[in-house]
Amino acid sequence: MGMIGEYARVSPEKLERALEDPQRGQELFSRLSAAAYPRGQEGPDKERALDVDKAWHGIWYLLREAGGGPVDVVGGGSPVSDVDQGYGPARYLTAEEVRAGAAHLEATAWESLADHFDPVMMDSADIYPSIWDRGDEAIDYLRANYKSLVGFFAAAASAGDAVILWIG
Repeated sequence: MGMIGEYARVSPEKLERALEDPQRGQELFSRLSAAAYPRGQEGPDKERALDVDKAWHGIWYLLREAGGGPVDVVGGGSPVSDVDQGYGPARYLTAEEVRAGAAHLEATAWESLADHFDPVMMDSADIYPSIWDRGDEAIDYLRANYKSLVGFFAAAASAGDAVILWIG
């Protein structure tokens, strides 16, 4: 399967309860994780979950190269627990951080990120996965996942939700 970037929207209240009770937090995380992956899975939480597949690292790289933002929407956040989900613990962004991240993503046009797409630099920086030399195919892959991420954060911000993110 590999390292898949996953996101889930939660109400600030659910997040607070999960952070107070590790068992409740792990149960919430398990339910959210099942909703986020695999793509196309149906269920009551599906619209509250997003899987950006293996594009997470490329998106992170392009956002960083474009100057970053007020919130790291790919690798940032605070740990939900100390349980390793495959590539570290799940992390969360508060509703306020989600709003800041959403505003930055919406203000960052794909074209401004695409200007930083450099297969040689991405490979030398070990940006996962090693597909960057595939040209338009790699750019289309990143563009589609970035567009999904922008929409996901916009919906989360509009609802006043927090976001849990993890790589698993």
